[in-house]
Amino acid sequence: NTNCPRGKATIVHLFEWKWKDVATECEQTLGPAGFCGVQISPPHENRIVSLPPRPWFERYQPVSYKLVTRSGGEGEFRDMVERCNKAGVRVYADVTLNHMAEVGSSGLGTGGSFYVDPQYPMVQLSYSDFNDARNCSTKDLTAHNYKNKTEVRNCRLQALNDLKIFTERVRKVQLAFLNKLIDIGVAGFRIDAAKHMWPSELEQLYLQLHHLNNRHFPFDTRPFILHEDLVIDTVGLPSDVAEYTKNAKVTNYEYGYLIAKIFQGDNANLGILNGLERTRGWPASADTMVFIDDSASQRGYGPEKVLSNFDNPRLYKMATVFMMAYPYGTTRLMSSYYWPKKMVNGTDVNSWMGPPTSVDMSTLSVFEGDSSECMNGWAIATLLGLWVSPSLALIGKCSQPASDRTSIYDFTLPNIFKTGSINFADLRGKVVLVVNVATYCDHTPQFLGLNALQKEFGADLQIIGVPTDQFHYEEPGANGTEIMNGLKYVRPGNGFVPAFPLSDKTEVNGLHEHKLFTYLKKYCEPTDELFYPGLTYQGNKVHDIRWNFEKILVDKTGKAVKRYNVYVLPADLRDDIRAEIQKSDVKQGFPVLGSFLG
Repeated sequence: NTNCPRGKATIVHLFEWKWKDVATECEQTLGPAGFCGVQISPPHENRIVSLPPRPWFERYQPVSYKLVTRSGGEGEFRDMVERCNKAGVRVYADVTLNHMAEVGSSGLGTGGSFYVDPQYPMVQLSYSDFNDARNCSTKDLTAHNYKNKTEVRNCRLQALNDLKIFTERVRKVQLAFLNKLIDIGVAGFRIDAAKHMWPSELEQLYLQLHHLNNRHFPFDTRPFILHEDLVIDTVGLPSDVAEYTKNAKVTNYEYGYLIAKIFQGDNANLGILNGLERTRGWPASADTMVFIDDSASQRGYGPEKVLSNFDNPRLYKMATVFMMAYPYGTTRLMSSYYWPKKMVNGTDVNSWMGPPTSVDMSTLSVFEGDSSECMNGWAIATLLGLWVSPSLALIGKCSQPASDRTSIYDFTLPNIFKTGSINFADLRGKVVLVVNVATYCDHTPQFLGLNALQKEFGADLQIIGVPTDQFHYEEPGANGTEIMNGLKYVRPGNGFVPAFPLSDKTEVNGLHEHKLFTYLKKYCEPTDELFYPGLTYQGNKVHDIRWNFEKILVDKTGKAVKRYNVYVLPADLRDDIRAEIQKSDVKQGFPVLGSFLG
């Protein structure tokens, strides 16, 4: 279970982003766009590698489990996790448990901890905590034969000192680290180099993990686990998948290799894309995470090439669209950075390069400097609608017959404080957007986009927010004051005040639905075939509102013209709103909008 909020499925890997930038991205882009979560770079203190200078892979050489890295300190990490959760975006921490730093290395870590391998004073680990010749049979204690399970799991990954994670002391230290992250608010973990550890030992570790905290997750929720390095190459162990999917999802690197072949024309048989889930040796859809590229494969670490936004952005985007549309696995997008490739004998000798830095080697903010250095400059959010749910239509057309003379001008709603009415007859000649809203919903950040729409179009547009508590009790406010305070101090928070009127809490579906919604839904196509768990009304009908933040656009004659699914963001309505505003004014009076608050 990825612990994604209802209806969300896609995770974004914000590779080497600073914590403060991750928080901003959660609030401004990922939350409003409906993304499930972010995978972040390892938060534990790591070795500072000076040769080559500050490479990306130093993040995977821990020297302690202090929360201090070039992405930020513990305070910034805590702030990021809290802000992302409030924005409805889960945080998945990349963690390294298999090993510590490179054999024979020494110095200071990113948090100031001194170490001399294999002695790591900050976590009280030393010689006896690492695998040696008693466990590993190779001369250099490094794994070479990937068909030998014992060698892979007991020997070193390259020259990294391999931990005995089965010992009580190592397990105690790692549990303290993982449980601290859980208590802070992360939703789960990507376990780096998982196939280099015994599944049974990992299972014993997972059994002692805390449940997720109750501030952001339902009671008794277990953390999500993703095992990295499974199905990575053709020399892997054939039984790896079954062993490692018992307790977690696994990454499927072969997916990216296959997609690259097909989209680059190396394999022109597009029919192979039909039935990916039946590919021999691949895990079941429910057991895997798929992606076009990641930090390792985009640097050429693997048996085959993958598509990259650097080398072929057009094919990369096409492949990403396919991945998000095809119902196989949990999907993950990549947000990386640019580095100057230098190919020598077919190898990129600059593949080690870390994120963009200032003169003092501190990581630059994503939102500063030359934006061309970031790969997140193209609009991945617009692709999300292809795979939030295969049942979504996203936009429904409305077609009211001429024989029905009803319009929204026939209806009123009490305002949020019950001191007056929202009289739709006062809105003649305006384009109107009716949105059923809620304060404690993962999509509540859309309020920010609605405010932006109202301010952009001014008097030509009137947004009306209609709070409802019919979807998972996401609007618990008992009165207008409680609802407005929830918006101001909780979600979106930071003193937020709607730039448009809200009605009193209203039922939009069911036996007691307001007649305004009976009318608005009558001639509009539904935007989803499914009904989701958490409905608090009885008697589902095909045209029902499916969840909070559906939007219905009404033209200047008072007739509904389009209906938008919750995953269509306010900003995506701009062209439709502008088109309706530019249509010739109807021949009727245009009274000034009255006071909505009495």
